[in-house]
Amino acid sequence: MNNTMQATSQDFDPLGTKTRWIRRCLFVIYTALLIYGLFRPEGPPSLFKNSDKVLHFLAFAGFAFSTRLAFARESAWKVWSLIVLWAPVSETLQHQIQPSRYFSWLDMCANLAGVAIGAICWWIAYKLYIRWKART
Repeated sequence: MNNTMQATSQDFDPLGTKTRWIRRCLFVIYTALLIYGLFRPEGPPSLFKNSDKVLHFLAFAGFAFSTRLAFARESAWKVWSLIVLWAPVSETLQHQIQPSRYFSWLDMCANLAGVAIGAICWWIAYKLYIRWKART
């Protein structure tokens, strides 16, 4: 695995150990909102054609980034594996938990695409942090 995707405790904790609890609280709030949105009885309002796909994409991009930010000291392999696993599993469980909701391959793809963009945003943030750290 690329070393830039796995931060060690000595190398990367972007906001410091004093704010770790804030980042983890934000992660819990974000995750609770994501779970609510995925498993509520009715689907999201249709703002435009395929707006639910955009919402899935944005939700999982934010989820991926916030999860990695909250657990910056954890093994990247473990964190990204769990995020990538959760993206399709959540779509599969949606119909199981709420029979009024339905499974969609496009929603699953939007979830995974969101995770990929979240990972790219994390990688960019990591690179910017390394560049900033080198200047100080």
